[in-house]
Amino acid sequence: MSTTKQIFIGITKVLNQLSPQTRWIHKLLWFIGLVIINLPTWKVTIGNFHSDDYSLLIPSLYGALLNAFLFYGTVHLITSQGKPDFHHFFRRSLPLLGMVCLVESQLDTGFFLLFYNYLSIPIYLDIFLGAIIMNTLFFYLPALVLGVIIQWKSFSKFSVSSIKVKDGQQEVFLSPEEVFFVESDSNYAIFHTARGRLLQRTSLTRLEEELPNQFTRCHRSFIINQQHIQKRSAQEVEVAGNLVPIGRKYKNDI
Repeated sequence: MSTTKQIFIGITKVLNQLSPQTRWIHKLLWFIGLVIINLPTWKVTIGNFHSDDYSLLIPSLYGALLNAFLFYGTVHLITSQGKPDFHHFFRRSLPLLGMVCLVESQLDTGFFLLFYNYLSIPIYLDIFLGAIIMNTLFFYLPALVLGVIIQWKSFSKFSVSSIKVKDGQQEVFLSPEEVFFVESDSNYAIFHTARGRLLQRTSLTRLEEELPNQFTRCHRSFIINQQHIQKRSAQEVEVAGNLVPIGRKYKNDI
């Protein structure tokens, strides 16, 4: 699974963690922001684009999509850590920030040239540096704060939250701490827990969206609880005395 696809799955998990009311508030804020910056009477200027000549309209639309990807992707990267580790977080999130800034600045450059029919080196540098500053101050850093808040709330709920596993005809309710890792077996998922092995008909892709944030995909066939990691090498990780392989595509997530 590609890193981008993992981030999209993580964004889905982040949004599912928010209450319906909070999600509506987020949607409303994004919409209001787009409307306000594009009203000609406000004469808003962002970088080299202006609301009064409508040059800001198109960049604000694709910019909002990239900004949302950066914002919620950054929240996912910090909340998916089993424990607070800012060195590990920045190593994973800074490439995301750089990618979004690069893509947005190149799109802005192309649109500026198309709209105004000219381009100079100072304008290009202004567009590139503006993308870095705007994305860092208004989306990356606020996402860091929100991620810390969500992670703190998640840790405070671990003792009372539960994971439901439908093992055959019975439903078993487990605390997150009781689950060591989950292994894929054809159309089933095997939960390795403190109570033994439990079998449920489901996929790991679906479990990625449902399990709490301390659970991380480390291989196409395994999801581990990062709170139970004891040792780690480049090829495998030891979880509660069990050796679990690390897939090449998932090395940066552990």
